[in-house]
Amino acid sequence: MRQQTFRPTEHFDRLSLEGRKLPPPSLGSPTFVWHIGIWRKSDLPPPSGNLADGPNVDGFINRNRAFLAEISEFISGLQARGQIGYKKHDGAGPISPTPIILEGMESGGAGGEVRQFETFLEQSHTFTIWWRDADGPVGAHTPLAVTDPDIDKALRVVVQTQVYADYVSVSIYIDGAKRHSGKQIHTIDEGTLGSRREKFAKQLDLIRRTAHEEVLSGRVDDPSSSQATAEIRNNEDLRAAISYLFDGIWDEFQDDFEFELAKVGKEDFKHGVVFINHRGLLMSMRGLDTPADDKRDETIKQLVDMNNIVRFRPDHDGEQPPWVPSSRGSSATIGPVDKFDGDVNEPEVVLKSMWPALCHMESQADAVDWVGCGILENRAIFASTLGAKPIDLSALDAKVAGGTKSAAVTKFIVLSKGEPHRKQIGRFVERILSLETMRIFALKNLGSIQNAYFFIESITKQLDDVQKRWSRDRDDLERADGAWKDFAASSRGSNTEIKTMSEGNADYLRTKREEYFNKLSDLNARVETQLIHIGADLERMGPGGSGHLAHNIARAEFLIDRLYRMVETLEIGNLNGWINYRQFSQRSLGPTFDMITATGLRLSAAHERLKALTDIVQVSALIVQSAATRQNTSKLEEIGAVFIKMHRLSIWIAKSVWISWIVIIFITLLSVPRLLDFVWRVIQWIVG
Repeated sequence: MRQQTFRPTEHFDRLSLEGRKLPPPSLGSPTFVWHIGIWRKSDLPPPSGNLADGPNVDGFINRNRAFLAEISEFISGLQARGQIGYKKHDGAGPISPTPIILEGMESGGAGGEVRQFETFLEQSHTFTIWWRDADGPVGAHTPLAVTDPDIDKALRVVVQTQVYADYVSVSIYIDGAKRHSGKQIHTIDEGTLGSRREKFAKQLDLIRRTAHEEVLSGRVDDPSSSQATAEIRNNEDLRAAISYLFDGIWDEFQDDFEFELAKVGKEDFKHGVVFINHRGLLMSMRGLDTPADDKRDETIKQLVDMNNIVRFRPDHDGEQPPWVPSSRGSSATIGPVDKFDGDVNEPEVVLKSMWPALCHMESQADAVDWVGCGILENRAIFASTLGAKPIDLSALDAKVAGGTKSAAVTKFIVLSKGEPHRKQIGRFVERILSLETMRIFALKNLGSIQNAYFFIESITKQLDDVQKRWSRDRDDLERADGAWKDFAASSRGSNTEIKTMSEGNADYLRTKREEYFNKLSDLNARVETQLIHIGADLERMGPGGSGHLAHNIARAEFLIDRLYRMVETLEIGNLNGWINYRQFSQRSLGPTFDMITATGLRLSAAHERLKALTDIVQVSALIVQSAATRQNTSKLEEIGAVFIKMHRLSIWIAKSVWISWIVIIFITLLSVPRLLDFVWRVIQWIVG
């Protein structure tokens, strides 16, 4: 019989796979990105004054389970509608909340002694679905099969779910560059793209053509001229293209997969709300011909000749458009990957040439500040307003009817020179989304924290006033009612020497001292009551009290620290005239992040100050009580001395009585013989 050795722990798989289940998406050009983050709704206040009706652990467990169930239902719905061979292909599988594994205890076997929260044990969940083309022979809601003749017209959609302790993020990538067969699409004239792919390919072609014309016409250096501005705003085709690429295609996706992001003011998830809503576009550009391109092409040629590599050469009917790379396809990424040449300011020129498209991405684009920078040593260019909106003074007083305002969408664009390296650009896009999620979540409780920032300042001033008034009132009390101390010192009237004073002086001293201690005790009680009220106010400065606020601040500081650390991994390149992401995080967000940190320090200092001042007042009260106790002890000693004297007197009197009786008895005993003799003589006289 084979001997059994040690078994693995119950959470061996969890420990081994934690943090290893989110591979970066493999993306080509173009890719459309939609990223949403969802956090749990806050606990509702108790419906009545009964504490048992308020939030509790079991209630929070149930709400957490319901929140995860909603996420599970949403993700499972996407899989069921777009998965080929559901649960058997492309990473599909059930995603449902499961009790957290506790070492040494079977899941669900706590018996009520240990309450287990639930989570998605697979921290990350990735699967691929295929979006049927609009012109297919069956309805768009019908899932595809591998044998479907139009399967290569379907769009590849990668869905990634990331589960954190406080929120869940869902990223949806529509990869328009790759077929189900795995073949990469290089040109738009292959004839088998499908209606939806052909539509957005033409829109992208329009954007590239417009950018190329900006460079050729010289407007790239003067985009703010009145003529250029008018032409940009009146370009209806470009406006329609941008609208479709950022909104229209996602409206179609929601219709076909039967879901909708609810309007602000209406209920979407019962237990969760969206806190981040980003849409992006990844597209390739030709850029400019630079010396770096010649060097790179020479390197590629050497690698091709050395290894006998057959490169893809696209065949084109007619003349090649000047904005389309002549030799760069996905297979042209052999060797060095294309990147924009910062030595000749190519990134700045390319981003400026995209200004007409950017103007239609955001209304009043020239009234907001953009973030624009090179990423990964200029292998890509990133541009976004990151949610910045122009101030419309005329709309400040306008009231939006409940449920009619659309959820705010932040748009961004990523430009690569030539076809990007699929994994490399996927890592970059995923990192940007992670940074943005951390940025927004760090600001989750910004209102409460900012309110507490001013509230704590008021609390601090109150503590200053209380301490000053208490110190001043004590000094006034010393001057007005402390004369008995000088009298006691001059009359040698200490507690142990009061008996040496005259009776009038001793009574005066006791009376004045008692009045002083009573007033001092009243002052301490009044100040302590004020401190109790201030402590109560400190707990009412935000939902959940100061403890909940401290937790929110600590979580925000953790995310801010991670944000600063991750920004450095982007290898950001500065573009003249644009704010790069590092500057945005440090300069634009810096004051807000500093305010959060300062609030945490102020909150801690206010608690320490309140505790220290309370301790001082309580110590003073104890001293007063001790002095009063000593006074009472002295009185008791005096009373005790009187009682001792009385006791001694009573003892002496008692002893005197007994001695008298003894003397009487003794005298009586001594006089008995004489008395007997006298009685005998009387008897004899009577008889005789």
